[in-house]
Amino acid sequence: MCIKRARPAARIGNRNPAGTRIREMRKHRGIRPMDLLAKLQLAGLDISAGTLSLIERQNRPLADWELRIFADILRVSIEWLIGEESELT
Repeated sequence: MCIKRARPAARIGNRNPAGTRIREMRKHRGIRPMDLLAKLQLAGLDISAGTLSLIERQNRPLADWELRIFADILRVSIEWLIGEESELT
């Protein structure tokens, strides 16, 4: 019997600048990961701590509707989250 190994997940890396920006703003605002998860859940996005960690480490992409929820909770623009704006306005 031939057993195939699963390929390791590809890193999203710099194709997902939102992850590092989410972490940056979460820390800047003094929001603990568990508190952010609670706010996300109240807004309709139920993700685990592990998933949040993957997002912040740029290993999980975000859908457009997920970006909107993160932007609203962190009080930033989607453009800032995805790196199209370098500074907060």
